[in-house]
Amino acid sequence: DNRKKYIRDELALFFSMDASRMFSDLAGYAQHGHYYSASYSSKLRDAFRTFRRNKHEDAIEEFSDVLATEGITTNIKAHALFRRGLSLYIINKVAAALEDLNAVINMADKISPKMYANAYGNRGAIYEKQNEFKMAILDFTKVIDAKGGPPILRARAQFYRAQTLSERLSLRQYNKAIDDYTQVIKSKCDIP
Repeated sequence: DNRKKYIRDELALFFSMDASRMFSDLAGYAQHGHYYSASYSSKLRDAFRTFRRNKHEDAIEEFSDVLATEGITTNIKAHALFRRGLSLYIINKVAAALEDLNAVINMADKISPKMYANAYGNRGAIYEKQNEFKMAILDFTKVIDAKGGPPILRARAQFYRAQTLSERLSLRQYNKAIDDYTQVIKSKCDIP
């Protein structure tokens, strides 16, 4: 069952809880005795910190280091590719950013619905900023139609799709935009 793996990956990523900390007795040390080695999850946490500090060139290097680590799980790989892609976009390396987000999207059957929706949503935002409005609308629609994705991501995608339909296309599609805006209002999700 992949849910257990996702939970373990999330515990390691966000709370530094791995086998070495959960089983810290002598028997646990004998089985999981890697207390002092730098795991890919600790490297990923460091890369996230660098990303949050807006040091994107350093973050790209750190995420790349995580991706080069042996034994990396698909979930951790998706997180690293996703954030590296965002960092690449922020420093204006659009083609490389799209390549990373495409790699995450190609993992659709192995990653969480949230990660899947986030990758499509951010790729759509990049397309929108690059004036590739039809591609952006397709990606926003993928987020809206994604099964199991968080409601807030669906509402954001509907908002951005409505905005693109009503403001960006040469032939504005106001009725479709109104439908999307109405769904956003009904969702009661707080969209900044």
